[in-house]
Amino acid sequence: MIVQVVFSSDIFELQKFGGISRYFVELAKGLSANRKCEVSIATRIHINSYLYNSSVNAGFYLPTSPTRLKLDPIVTQINTSHSSKISSRNNFDIKHETFYRQNIEYLKAKKYVTTVYDLIREKSSDTWDGFSRKRKSLLNADHIIAISTNTAHDLIEFYDVNPNKVSVIHLGVSSVFLHSELTSSNAIKKKQILYVGERGGYKDFSTLVEAYGTSKFLRENFHVLVFGPKFTRDELNHLETYKLASNFKHRSGDDQRLLEAYRESAALVVTSKYEGFGLPVLEAMANLCLVFTTRLGSLSEIAGNLDVPFEVSNPESLKNSLETYLVQLPHLTPHLLIAKNHAKQFTWESVVNKTYNLYTSIASKE
Repeated sequence: MIVQVVFSSDIFELQKFGGISRYFVELAKGLSANRKCEVSIATRIHINSYLYNSSVNAGFYLPTSPTRLKLDPIVTQINTSHSSKISSRNNFDIKHETFYRQNIEYLKAKKYVTTVYDLIREKSSDTWDGFSRKRKSLLNADHIIAISTNTAHDLIEFYDVNPNKVSVIHLGVSSVFLHSELTSSNAIKKKQILYVGERGGYKDFSTLVEAYGTSKFLRENFHVLVFGPKFTRDELNHLETYKLASNFKHRSGDDQRLLEAYRESAALVVTSKYEGFGLPVLEAMANLCLVFTTRLGSLSEIAGNLDVPFEVSNPESLKNSLETYLVQLPHLTPHLLIAKNHAKQFTWESVVNKTYNLYTSIASKE
């Protein structure tokens, strides 16, 4: 069955990079390549680098954020108009919402699908201005995809959604990270601890700083690479408190640069108090990094209990875990290889196939 699918423009107006936009670009590429779906993306203008560099690029790529140019309303207006036009010319089976900005209302299709990535805002703030839009989306959607079982449970509990309306489809790991040629003998020689992604709020990055700063063993044997946004002034001050300015390095860049960071690292540390999924956990495992997490949110589910746990917001607990296991690293090769094989189970091919099966099931229902 060929399914006619259209993705809303929302996320491609918001993200230059990011997990959500990557998810939809990977879906579009996989579905189109397998000729299982005819995929349209309702963008006349977008800022997304993944989309621009993909085989499914749609519309004009704006390399500068429309917010900086004060063009947000104009971009949204152009895309909503475009959505209405393509809806009048096509008989879409599925419209799949990419984020909760209500651009989906301008697309017409037989069935409506939305994806929920996490409930971080719901758990951390009661003032988020997107609650009503998200609730409306969940109410109106014919079916909801959750990217982890934990996210599905949170969704059902918080929004009182009918469980029969929710399916769990885990995310995939990019082939860039899965095809590593790194051997276990390379991995145990690394003297770098890695942190990936955002660091503010619930990410609890300060726990790593304090754990490292109070450990003579870690300071003498490892440095920390932080991959993501540049250090803030507060972070630099915090590092200076422990005299760690030379111990913490910063790097940013594309997937190839991130792959290099994993290959150079002995361990990944995830201090987060909540995650809807946790792709860095799998990317690190695929490249023979020992992974340390709080096991909160979906982290335990995604890591398959192949991570090393520590108590959330407890620098002493993290320090003890790092010291205990990093000194044993030469003897952990079997564990690292099991974790690598675990990560290989999370492929975009699987995501595409499961999503296609869901589309056909929904589309066939009256």
